[in-house]
Amino acid sequence: MSSDPTLGLHSLATMARLLGRSQPLRGVLEVASEGARLSLNAATVSISRYDEGDAALHTLINVGDLAPSEERLPEDETYPVTRWPELQEVLEYGTTRTDNLDDPHCDPRERDLLKRLDKGSSVTAAVIVDEHVWGEFYATRHVGHLPFGDKSVDYVEVLVALLGGAISRTLRESDLVEEARH
Repeated sequence: MSSDPTLGLHSLATMARLLGRSQPLRGVLEVASEGARLSLNAATVSISRYDEGDAALHTLINVGDLAPSEERLPEDETYPVTRWPELQEVLEYGTTRTDNLDDPHCDPRERDLLKRLDKGSSVTAAVIVDEHVWGEFYATRHVGHLPFGDKSVDYVEVLVALLGGAISRTLRESDLVEEARH
């Protein structure tokens, strides 16, 4: 992130304004992921939906400098959560975690994923909607860039709270439109 301490606050104010607008879910995800990528100086940002029934994350959007195996709007990019204990913990407790290749305590599965994506660090956070885990926010930085630190985690935690509120509103509006049709 920039050394300007107001950049994060200004960016969050902009994100709150943009996410406060009435728009379809895809628009909410586009605004949040592109805005976060720029503000966090991230290589990529992904937002996934958590399906508790099959204990899997289904990626809805990937933005940024994607690996050859990644698509912006994937048809079927799925990650079984049961194979990732640290990810299960993020989703179960609604927390945020960072990993980087230079950290000897980096989760081995996350290390393998970062290497496959040709990235050096990541930040993962649960997206909470109406008091339930809705999904995951995931950002990466390139190898050789500073790993995500405390300021980035603070930014992500506020952003996912804004995102959760925007998703909740979008889903309620969609339900109201559907009810009006019937």
